[in-house]
Amino acid sequence: MKILHALLLLPVVAYAQGTTTWTRWEQALTSTGSYTNPYADVTVSVTYTGPGGQAFKSHGFWDGDRTWKIRCAFPSPGAWRWQTACSNPGDSGLHHRAGDVIVTAYRGSNPLYARGFLQVRPGDRHLTYHDGSPFFWVGDTAWPAGFNATSAQWESYVRKRASQKFTVLQILPANIWAGTTNVHGHRPFFDTNGNGKSDEVGQWNPAYWTEFDEKVECANRHGLAVVLVGIMEPVYEFPAVDEARLFARNIVARFYGNHVVFSPSFDEHAGQTDLADAIGRELNALTTRHLIAHHPGTDLRTIKAWHGKPYTDFTGIQTGAGWGWNMDPFQFHNQVCNSNAVNEVARNAVDWCRDLFDDPPTNRPLINLEARYDGRWLRSCLPRIPWSCAYWSVLNGTAGYTLGVAGIWSWGVPGYDHWDAGGSWIEGRDAISAVRIQHFSELFTALAWWTLAPAGELIANQTSKTDFVNKMALAKSHSGDLAVAYLPDNSAIQIQMDLFPAPMKAAWFNCASGAYTAGSSHVANRGIQTLTPPGSGEWALVLQSVEPR
Repeated sequence: MKILHALLLLPVVAYAQGTTTWTRWEQALTSTGSYTNPYADVTVSVTYTGPGGQAFKSHGFWDGDRTWKIRCAFPSPGAWRWQTACSNPGDSGLHHRAGDVIVTAYRGSNPLYARGFLQVRPGDRHLTYHDGSPFFWVGDTAWPAGFNATSAQWESYVRKRASQKFTVLQILPANIWAGTTNVHGHRPFFDTNGNGKSDEVGQWNPAYWTEFDEKVECANRHGLAVVLVGIMEPVYEFPAVDEARLFARNIVARFYGNHVVFSPSFDEHAGQTDLADAIGRELNALTTRHLIAHHPGTDLRTIKAWHGKPYTDFTGIQTGAGWGWNMDPFQFHNQVCNSNAVNEVARNAVDWCRDLFDDPPTNRPLINLEARYDGRWLRSCLPRIPWSCAYWSVLNGTAGYTLGVAGIWSWGVPGYDHWDAGGSWIEGRDAISAVRIQHFSELFTALAWWTLAPAGELIANQTSKTDFVNKMALAKSHSGDLAVAYLPDNSAIQIQMDLFPAPMKAAWFNCASGAYTAGSSHVANRGIQTLTPPGSGEWALVLQSVEPR
C-alpha cells in the first residue's frame, strides 16, 4: 500500500518535446474536473527547471472546454523540465503533471530569438536584450489592431514596419474603445450576466484571445516586441481590483512565452495610481522575465508619480499627441493650424525628457511612448513634428521613441476624424512619417547611441526660449568620442567644443533621405565652432573622434 501511495504522488510525465531558445513553446493539458467558470475557479501553476540550476515559475491559462495551456520561452539550450500544481489537487489532468523539453540554440536571424527577452541591467539608461546587446526602442501605436485588423492586414503591416527598422508595436488587449467584438465577431469576454453589454470581465472568450495570440506571435516572428497596454482595464476603465488581478494572471500566463512588455495603465493620470500600483505589483509578482512600465497620460505630474516605481523597469513618457490639456481637438477637424498646440508638443518632447533624465532616480531608462501623431491635418501644417519629436526625445535623454500614425493608431475605429485620425490602415502603413522614422532608426543604430547623454547646453546659438518647433538638440558621450546634434530647420549650429578631449570629424545625415554628406575632417576641440549643414531642411550632425578612443 505504501508503494502504491508513493507511486500516486509521482507526477504524470509527458514525452520529451523539442524547441529552440527564446521561441514560444506550449504544452496543452486536459482537465478532468468540471468548473462553473474555469477562467476564474482554477489556478494552475508551473515550475520550470533547467541546466545550471535555472528555475522560474509561471501559470497556466484556460483556453476553452477542458483545455489549459502552459507557455514558456527557454533561455538556454539543454534539458528542461516542467511540473504543474493545481488549486484543485483532485484534477489529475492539471495537477502534478510533468514533462521534459529538449532545447537547442536558435540559429536564425530574428534578433528576439537570437538575443532573448528585453531587460534592464542595474545602472543602465537603456534597454538590452538578454545577452546584453543594446536594444533601441523604435515603436508604433497600433492600439485597436487586435480587434480590427484581419490576419492578412496585420501580416502586411508587421512586415512593413520590420523592414523599416521598427522594433516595437504597442497594442491594447481588449479595451472597449476599440469596439465590442473583433473583426471575426468574437467578444473578448463572455456575457455571463446576460445583460447584453460589453462590461463583463469575469470569463474570457478563448476564441477572441486565440486570434489575439496570433497577432503577438506574428510580430515576434518578424523581430518586433509587443507592448500590451492597459492591463488594469481589460475592457472598460477601472474595474474592481480583483477582476483586474485575475486578468493580469491570465494574460501573463498566455504571453509568458512571448516577447512582450506589460503596461498596467493606458493614458491614465495621477488620480488612478492606486489601481495602477496594485496591478503593477501584481504583474511584478507574476513575471520577473518581462519588463513592466506605465503608459501614462499627457501629464508630467503623473509621469513623475510613476517615475522610479519599484515594480517598473523603465519610465514611460507621453509628451503629447497634439490634443489634451489646453488644446482644442476640434481645431484639427477644422483644419486650423494651431501653432500653440504644435509648439506645446514640441516643448514637451524637449523639456519633459530632459527634466526626467535629470530627475532622480536617474539610473533608469526613459522611453517616449507617445508624442504628436502623424495625420492629414498636421501634414498640411508642420509635417515633420512626429519625427522631430523622435530626435528631440532621444537627444534629450530617452532610450527610444514611439510613432503614432493616423489609420494605424485608429485602425477601424469610427468617429475619430476630429482627432486627425482620418485615413485607412494602408495609408498609415505607407505614411512618410514611418519612412522618416526608419532613417532615424538607421542613424542611431549605426552609432553607439547608448553612450549618449543630453548636452544641449553646449549649443551656443540655440533658438529663443519660446520657439520649440525649431529647437536644436545635442547629446554627447561621457568620453567625448561621439556627439549627435539635430537641426530641424537651422542654417548653422555653434557648439562649445572645450569639453571634447580631442578634435572631431563631422558628417551630416540628411533626415529626409537617410544619406550622409561628409563635413569637416577636423573640428577643433576649443572654443565655439560653427558647423553649417550642406543644405536647407532637417539635418543630424554626427561628430566622432578623429582617432577613436
